[in-house]
Amino acid sequence: MTLILGAGIGLWSLALTALFRLLTIARSKPPARHGLWLWLAVLAATGLLYFRPHENIFGGEDPGSYVNSAITYDRKGAFFFQDPLLSRVPWQARHLFMYGHAGYGLTKDACLWIHDVGAVIVGPHFQPAYPLMMGAVARVAPDFFVLWVIPLFALFTALALRSLAFQLSGSRFAGWAAMAFFLLNPLVLWHGRCARPELIAAFMALGGWALLIHAWKNPRWTTCLDIVLGALCLAAAPLFHITAWLVLIPAVLVVVVLIFSGRGDFLLCPLAALGPFAAFLYQLRHVTDYYQVGGLIANLPPYTPVGLGIVFLLLVLAAVRRKTAAIAPPFRTWTIAPPCGAAAAAAGLIALYLLRRDTGSLPLMLHYLYLTDVGAVVNMISGAIASLGLLGLGVFLCGFRTLQRERLIFCLAMLPALFIGGQTDNFMMTRYWLIALLPMLSLALTSLVLWVHERGGWWRGCSVGLALAILLLGFHNRSHLATLTEYRGWLSSLRPIAKTLQESRGLLLCEYSRIAASFDHFFGVPTLGLDNERHSDYALAEGAWADIVRKHPDQSAFFLTPFQEPRSDRFLFTPVQHTTFHGQTLQQARRELPTRIKEWDVDLHLYRMTLREPGQSDPRATFPCRLALDAGNMGWRNFSKMRARRYVVEGLPVSTDKPASLNPSAPDGIREGLLFFATETPPPATPMAPLLTAGRDRISPQAEWLPLGDSWWVYRISNVNALPAGPWTLSAPEPLVLSDALWIRKDGGVIVDEAIARPARVRQNVVIPARWARAEAQMLMPVPGSGQGLLLIFAYMPAVEKRPDRILDVLSDPFSKLASLGFPSDQWHWRAVPFRLPESGKSVHWLTLRSDLPWDSKVSGFPKDLGPLIGAVTVLP
Repeated sequence: MTLILGAGIGLWSLALTALFRLLTIARSKPPARHGLWLWLAVLAATGLLYFRPHENIFGGEDPGSYVNSAITYDRKGAFFFQDPLLSRVPWQARHLFMYGHAGYGLTKDACLWIHDVGAVIVGPHFQPAYPLMMGAVARVAPDFFVLWVIPLFALFTALALRSLAFQLSGSRFAGWAAMAFFLLNPLVLWHGRCARPELIAAFMALGGWALLIHAWKNPRWTTCLDIVLGALCLAAAPLFHITAWLVLIPAVLVVVVLIFSGRGDFLLCPLAALGPFAAFLYQLRHVTDYYQVGGLIANLPPYTPVGLGIVFLLLVLAAVRRKTAAIAPPFRTWTIAPPCGAAAAAAGLIALYLLRRDTGSLPLMLHYLYLTDVGAVVNMISGAIASLGLLGLGVFLCGFRTLQRERLIFCLAMLPALFIGGQTDNFMMTRYWLIALLPMLSLALTSLVLWVHERGGWWRGCSVGLALAILLLGFHNRSHLATLTEYRGWLSSLRPIAKTLQESRGLLLCEYSRIAASFDHFFGVPTLGLDNERHSDYALAEGAWADIVRKHPDQSAFFLTPFQEPRSDRFLFTPVQHTTFHGQTLQQARRELPTRIKEWDVDLHLYRMTLREPGQSDPRATFPCRLALDAGNMGWRNFSKMRARRYVVEGLPVSTDKPASLNPSAPDGIREGLLFFATETPPPATPMAPLLTAGRDRISPQAEWLPLGDSWWVYRISNVNALPAGPWTLSAPEPLVLSDALWIRKDGGVIVDEAIARPARVRQNVVIPARWARAEAQMLMPVPGSGQGLLLIFAYMPAVEKRPDRILDVLSDPFSKLASLGFPSDQWHWRAVPFRLPESGKSVHWLTLRSDLPWDSKVSGFPKDLGPLIGAVTVLP
């Protein structure tokens, strides 16, 4: 048994032992039929509501990091290991396969971090306790079950809260009510299906408190197991999330007070906590210090351990000297303390709400402590629930004559976590509230309902109705948090591709680092990722990958992309597999409850890669060859991000009822004319030929339709010199909109005809997905066998310095210009580039696009050296 597996089993053993003890000390004894139906209802509701986990296993986000690292730790049996594929890349080129986001360090996919670039040693980033528990599940169950760990702990936390409510009220009804208010809270329903560790930390913290309070209420030395278990749970909570220290530290102070008051049995607490605390220190020193706590500990005075030892001895002496009875309450049954505590807590929360613009997520200590954004809390849970919660907090502290000291001390101990609730810039950060704020809200609402319930008689029925009304009120405008499951079906979409790669023992190059993480870690396929969003030139990366493929001919190489069909001058691509995923995600909102749901599709294409021999052409290349534009960079260099928006495209409408009159000038040296047009709706097949007449005579040109993609077609006339002079009349059996007319000279020059630039033109609003070409952008062009043809470009040149026209140069190499294309500024137009490449036997060729002046769009996320916006590219033979 490896250390990794043993640690995971140890954490599970602690959690399950504590859960069993919590169930036994809080077990209720209603009539058997009621108890059975209650438990069946809880289990059924939990299964239906929670065991639909969000399948977010992408890199670059916390859930994917936790899940993928868990599977990898279990597979490798260690926290640190050498990446088997990245180690084959020369160290000078390794950065090309790393995630380029400025917010991350050295990492391939923002799941595991590269701790040693030279040796390519990969290791943890986040704290590993939660991944260790998932890894233990992956060892004995299908991998998908790791996503069920957090839904399971949502139930465990509710059970711990049930036990805690019972300990703080003595009412079985309170236990069930607290459980219901927690499990049916929309925020808990959302985060309880997401792979993040806060709920495990909440279970450990609340379960530990419940066990210690139970021990406190009983004679000393009679509940040693509860003390040990409670201390272990509380001390283990920060291993899962650092904010649990805000619950642990007040618990330590309470234990110190109890020991000084004569409870010598609570000396077991610091002894039991030594194990988790030692594990925490070991983690900081040898595994990961993501939250940079090690620096704080290192700055403590060198005599700190001696001081802690002296404090422990004083506690021992105090416990031995005080021979008090079983319970030594720090204050009398009823004093002024509860109402004062309630007033102080309420005043503090109200003040933070009123000053929310100045105090929302205010950093008290950078990267560690942030003041609770009470305004965001109210926005997320609703003003009505927040008001009821505040009222319930007062009832919790002042509304009952029994167990006042336990409730007051517990509330005081939770106050630091309530007022220091973590940074809340967006909805996902509300997960920090799972440890203290949302459990306290459940206890407050429970107290409100319990106060009505204890009136007896028909008030008990009213209390149940009140509880149901509060639950329904909590779901007002928030039901989508329960019904939406993010990325549902994502794993089932990836499995067929992963199975193909595993059976082939393949090496994978994936053109999206966040998707690459799933195959590398979750499915165990040796994978390198290409960060297409930040690495716009794959030349060196392709070279490094080609060396790997050449040195390991026994392993098949594959390429996976969610973008357009790849092109390369080093590789040939053979389609192997394709899958389509339709997903939904919740759109984030700053400090507000998100209500918009985004739907999106991902088409994953798997290709087998083979090295291209010199002069070898792609057998799949056919002409006309459309160079599809998407966010991928295989075949494109130095292009910026995709941008899809509505643009105005001008053209001349043509139909049988509305013929167009054209008077094209035919300059000397013309070889063929090209007419470009777009249909209102893309035709199901090749459009019918338009009718051309000169006067009363019908013209019969040698022409053909060629598709250019989307709704664009080109009508290519090859015998222009044999046609009569204009004017011409053009009519079409299908409605068309004529966009541009171009003349091609015999010497290769292109002339733009102004025949369609007349008042009869119309303006169309068209959504055009396109990419900005940066300075010295390049595209890989397939070359027909003859080495000559036409390159057609649909582009938009923004206005620069009030210039009406812009120039785009197309170069076959940095020193050989093929054409200079003129574009009216701020207009979409087609342009043609005749080419005759001197290189013989070359099936692909890199062309360079160079604009006359770079342009800064002033749009965040885009570079400042933009050239033309490219909407479509096609190569004709």
